[in-house]
Amino acid sequence: MIKKTVENPKISPNLTKNTMRKITKTETIRVSTLILRAKVAIRRSLLQNRPFCRRELRFPTIWIYLKNKVRHSTILPSASKPFVPWLTCVMALITLGFASNINAENPATDQQLLSTTKDEMHRIENYPQWHLPKEAKMRLGKGWMRNIQFSPDGTQLAVGSSMGIWIYDVETGNEISLLPNMRGVVTYSPDGRFIASGGEDPISSLGGTSLEHNVALWNIANMTKVPIKDTLPAASILRFSNDSKTLIFLNKSRDTMYRVSVETGETTTTKMEERAGHIHLENYALTEDKIAIGSDEGKIQILDTTTGNQLSTLRKFGKEFRMRDHYIEYYDTTNRALTLKFSPDGTHLATGNLDTTVQIWDTTTTEESILLQKPIEGNIWSVTNEDGKEVIKNPLKNERNGRPITLAFSPDGTQLACGSEDNTIKLWDAHTGELIATFTGHHSFVDALAFSPDGNTLASGGTDGTIQFWDLKNRKPMQNQIAGHLWLTTAAMSNDDSKLVSVTDNGIISVWNLNELQKTTSVTKATLEERLFWGTWRNLVLSPDGTMLANYGIQNNPFKPDYQADVLRLTDVNTGQELKSFAGGHGEVFSPDGTTLAAGGYHIQLLNVETGEQRKIIISEHDEDAKNKPFIRTVKFSPDGKMIVSGTSGGHVQLWETETGTELSSFFDELMRGDENRKPIQHFAFSSDGSLIAVSSTEGIRIIGRAKQPHFKEIRFIEEENGETFIFSPDNTILIIGCWGGKIRLLDVATGNKLTTLDGHTVTVDKLLFSKNNNTLISVGGGIILFWDWDKIRNRTREADQKQTKENVLQFVEHSPNKPKISDHILTKGEVYLANEWYDEALEQFTKNLSAADYNPEKNVTTLPSFHRQLFVKIAKIGKNVQDKDGFTEMVSNIIDAFPDNRSIQLNAHLLLAKFYHDHDMNEKTDAQIQIIDTLKRDLTTERLNHQLNVNLSLATYYRDTGMHDNADTYLTRIDDLIVELDPNSTSSLKLQIDANFSLAEYYRENGEPEKADAHIQKTCFVTEDAWMVLGPFDNTGGIGFDTAYIPENITEIDLTATHDGQIGPVRWKKFIDRKTNGYIHLGERDVNWQVFYTFATVISPDEREVHLRFDSDDQGKLWLNGKEAFVHTKTYAVRLDTYVIPVTLKQGRNRILVKVCNEEGACTFILRITDTDGTPFSDLKY
Repeated sequence: MIKKTVENPKISPNLTKNTMRKITKTETIRVSTLILRAKVAIRRSLLQNRPFCRRELRFPTIWIYLKNKVRHSTILPSASKPFVPWLTCVMALITLGFASNINAENPATDQQLLSTTKDEMHRIENYPQWHLPKEAKMRLGKGWMRNIQFSPDGTQLAVGSSMGIWIYDVETGNEISLLPNMRGVVTYSPDGRFIASGGEDPISSLGGTSLEHNVALWNIANMTKVPIKDTLPAASILRFSNDSKTLIFLNKSRDTMYRVSVETGETTTTKMEERAGHIHLENYALTEDKIAIGSDEGKIQILDTTTGNQLSTLRKFGKEFRMRDHYIEYYDTTNRALTLKFSPDGTHLATGNLDTTVQIWDTTTTEESILLQKPIEGNIWSVTNEDGKEVIKNPLKNERNGRPITLAFSPDGTQLACGSEDNTIKLWDAHTGELIATFTGHHSFVDALAFSPDGNTLASGGTDGTIQFWDLKNRKPMQNQIAGHLWLTTAAMSNDDSKLVSVTDNGIISVWNLNELQKTTSVTKATLEERLFWGTWRNLVLSPDGTMLANYGIQNNPFKPDYQADVLRLTDVNTGQELKSFAGGHGEVFSPDGTTLAAGGYHIQLLNVETGEQRKIIISEHDEDAKNKPFIRTVKFSPDGKMIVSGTSGGHVQLWETETGTELSSFFDELMRGDENRKPIQHFAFSSDGSLIAVSSTEGIRIIGRAKQPHFKEIRFIEEENGETFIFSPDNTILIIGCWGGKIRLLDVATGNKLTTLDGHTVTVDKLLFSKNNNTLISVGGGIILFWDWDKIRNRTREADQKQTKENVLQFVEHSPNKPKISDHILTKGEVYLANEWYDEALEQFTKNLSAADYNPEKNVTTLPSFHRQLFVKIAKIGKNVQDKDGFTEMVSNIIDAFPDNRSIQLNAHLLLAKFYHDHDMNEKTDAQIQIIDTLKRDLTTERLNHQLNVNLSLATYYRDTGMHDNADTYLTRIDDLIVELDPNSTSSLKLQIDANFSLAEYYRENGEPEKADAHIQKTCFVTEDAWMVLGPFDNTGGIGFDTAYIPENITEIDLTATHDGQIGPVRWKKFIDRKTNGYIHLGERDVNWQVFYTFATVISPDEREVHLRFDSDDQGKLWLNGKEAFVHTKTYAVRLDTYVIPVTLKQGRNRILVKVCNEEGACTFILRITDTDGTPFSDLKY
C-alpha cells in the first residue's frame, strides 16, 4: 500500500497548505529535515523490499505534532483507521515533499522547506521521474546540456538536453516541466507563445538517417504541438523572427534555409549557395535575414537567408598557426571560428577562434572592429645569466587562455560574454573592449550562456552539469543553481547494490547512495586535464565493484618532465583523489576481481594495479614495423578472469589464457587493410558461465562457443540497431543490445529472434550492466541512467501502450567536496589544484614553477624574485577560502623546506603564512612567523638589488594588508631610495629600475591611489600600452612589407572611420589593448608570422625641447615624428631596452608618432621610451 501511495498519491493540495499554516517558523528547519528523513526511510524500505518503520523518522516531537494535527482529518481515508495512525503522518510528509512535484503541470510550492537545509556542501538536487518508461523503476540524470535560454519574461529557463527540454523556475532553480519529445537546441519566440527545438540525428552530423528527430514547435499555453503541413528536417541552427510569426532555421544538411509560419504551418525554403570545405564542421550565427558561417578553413562569410546569396566575407581564410597537442608537441593548423554570435541589432558579429582569440566584426563595413582577447603573449622561454645561473623569466610558459566555446551578447548589445574551455566566463564591454569581469565557478568547460531579458543576470552552463547564475550589477554568483545535466557515460554498482557510481566523459565522478538518497560528486585529475586532450576521446573505466576509476593522463614528474608521455591514473571514486599512477601503463577493461587492467594495441597489455607489474601477450609473429601487423581494437576478460578474448581491426578473434599468455583458440581470418570485406571487431560479451562469447563487428553480432548454438543467426545491424555495447542476461538466455538510437533490443540467444525493445534513451546507449542481485538492468546513455525491472521485462511481452507511470521526484542530498571557486583571473594549473585543496599536487606544481623544472631539471637554473612575489600573491588569494587550513599551511611549509637557500622564496612564503594566521586570529602563530621574517630580513642589504626591491615590496604589501600602514610606508621609502641609487647608465640597473616602478604602480593602483601609480609609470619613460592606436595586419610575405606603404606614412592624423585592405580582410585603426602594463607593445597573434603593423600615438609637450626617443622593434622597424621619417632599422632579433637612441625635437603642443613594425617569425613587438638627453625621465609629458 505504501509503495502504491508513493507512486500514485492522490492527496488534496489543501493538506499541505493547512498543515503548514500550523507550523511556526521555528519549526521549519526540523520539519524540513523530517521530510527528508521520511523520504529516505520510505525509499529504503521500498528498495529493500521490507516494511517501513516509523522509528526511522527519529523526531518524536514533530512526529506527535503532525500526527495529532492530521490524524482526525477527513481528507485521507486511512486517517480514521487506528491500526495505521503513523501512515497518516507519512502521507502528510510525502505531500509536503512530493505532492507539488507529482506531475509536470503542478509546480513545486513547498520547496522552501528543503531549501533550509541547502548550503554549499549539502545541496538538495531534484531528479523528477516524469515520463519514465513503463518498465523502468528509476532514472538518474537529466540528459547532457545542449543550450539554455531565458523565457521572454525572464522567470523561466529552458534547457535543451539530450532527453528533452527542461523548464526551470529561475528564482528557485526548481524543475517546472519536461518536454520529452523535443531534442536539440531550444529557442523561445520573442512574444513567449511558442517554444521550438532543433531536433537531432544521433548517427549523422548531416542528418537524413532513419533516426533523425525533426524540428518541433510547441504552443506554450496549452503545451500542444503546432501542426506543420510539411515534414521538417533537423536543424543546425534556428531562431524565431522578431515578430514571432516565423521560425527560421538551417537544416542539418546545411544546404537549405527553412521559414515556417507558426500561424498557418506553411513552409518556404531557400537553397544556399554551395560552399567549399567540410560543411559539417561549420559553425553558425543567425539573424532574421542573414546567417554567418565559419568554415573549417577559417573563412567567415555572411549570406542572405531569403536568397541564399553571399552578402560579404569578413575573413577569406584562417591563418596557419602552431597549436599544442597531447600527441605531438606542436602542429600546424588553420585558425577558424569555433563559435559565432550576432549582436541583437545584427550590425556586429562576435567570433571565438581556435587560437583563443575573441573578435567583434562590424558587419556593415566587414571590418574587425575590436580584438577582445589575444593569446597569452611571450609563450617562449626567456633566459638570462646571473652569477653562473640561468634565470628563467617565464616558468609558466605553458599557461594560456582557454579556447572560446560559446558567446552571448547582452540584450542591449553593450556586453559580450564568452564561455571557455578554461572553465571561465569572461564579460567584456562590446564597445570599448574592456574586460569587465572574469567569473570562475564551473569545474569544466563552459559551453552554454544566456542573458536574462533585462540584462541583469547571466546564466552559464558547463560540462560539469551545472547551470550557474551571475549577478552582473554586483559581479558575483547568485545562490540559485541547477544541477544534474552531466554527460554520464559509464557506471558500476557496489557489491551490496547500495551505491551506484557514475562517471562523465570529462572524469567527474558521482556516487549515488540509493538507500540514503545522498550523492557525492568529485572532480578528478581527468577533469582538470581535459584541456590537454582537446578533441580526443579518453577511455574512463570503472572497476567492477565501483571503487576505482582508471583513465589516461599526462605524466607530471617534476624531476623528469615529459608532457607527451601517457600515465595511467587510478582514482578513488569516493574522494576523487588519485590512488596511484603508472607511467606508460595501459588499461581499457578491468578483470572481474579488479586487480588487473588489460588494453589492446599491437599486443595485449596487462597491468597489475596492486603491484604495478606490466606484461604483454604477443598476438602475432609479425615484426613491430610490419605494415600489416594486426592491431587489437578491443579486449575482454572472461567472468572468472582466467581467459582474455581479443579482436583486431582485421576481424580476427583470439582467446588467451591470462596467466601464461597461451593462445587457446581463434576465430575468423585476419583481413588486411584495403580488403573490402574487412570487418573490425568492436565489442565482446561473455555469458555468465564463460561458455559463450558474443562478438560484434561493424556489420553485426555473432555468437561463438557451444556447439549446441547452431540456430543463432548472425544479427545484421541496421542504422537504429547498430551499437557497441551488449551483455548477456543473468541466465544467459537473452542478449541485450544498446543501440545507437537509444533503444535497447532483447534477442533470444537460442535463435537470434527479437523478443522486445526497451525505449527510454534518446541517443546511443554507452553502458549496460546488471545489479549484483540480478533484479535490475541498468543502462547508461544520453546523460541519463535508467534502472529497469528485469523480472517484469522477462515475464511479459512488450505492451504497445507506454503510458508514463511514476511522477514523483527523487531528491538527493549533494555532498560535493568540490565547491565553486571565484577568482579574478584565469587559474594556472597549480592554482586549480590548490582551489580544489589537492595540496600534494599543488605543492608539486608550485615547486616545479619556482625551480623552473620544466625548462631543464639537469641545469643549475633559478627564477626571479619578482616571479616569487607574484606567485605567492596568487597562492594567498586562493588560500583565503580553503577549508583545510592545516593542509594549506603544511603545503606552504613544504615549499619553504624545498628551497632552504633561496631567501626570496623563504621570505615570501613566511609572509604568506603570517598573513594567513593573522586573518584567522592565530596570534601566536602570527608572532612566530614575524620572528622568522625579522631574522630573514636582517641582512637584506647584502642581497642583490632585485632581491631587495621585491622583498621590500612584499613586506610593504603585508603591512598594508594587516593595517600597519606606517610600516608599509617605511618599506616603500626604502624601495624609492634603492631606485634612486640605481645607475641608469647600466642596462641591468635600468631594467631593474623600470620593473620596480611598474611594480610600485601596480601596488598603488591596488591601494586606490591612481595618481601615485601614474607618477611611477612616468618615471619609466615608456609610452605605455594605453597611449597607442594600432592598424593591421598587412602582408609581409618574404619581407615585402618593409618597402610597401600600405597607408600614407607621413600622416599626422588618423581617420578612425577609414578602412584599409589588410592581410586577411578590411582593417581600421583601433585602440591597443593589453592585460598588462609593462611598456612592451605586443602586436598580432601568437605564432602568426610575416605581418606588418602600424601604431600611432600623440605626445603633448608643454614647450619645444630636445629629447631622445629610445626605440627597438622585433623585427624591422620605422619611426616617423610629425610626418617626417626619424629612424629606420633592419635587424631581425628580439627587442632590447634602449637599443636605438634617436635625438629629436618635440614641438610645443601635440606631437604625432607613427611606428611601423615588420614581423618575420616569432614575436611582433616594439618599445619606445622618451627621455631628456641625459636619459632622465620627464614629469610633464602627456600621452
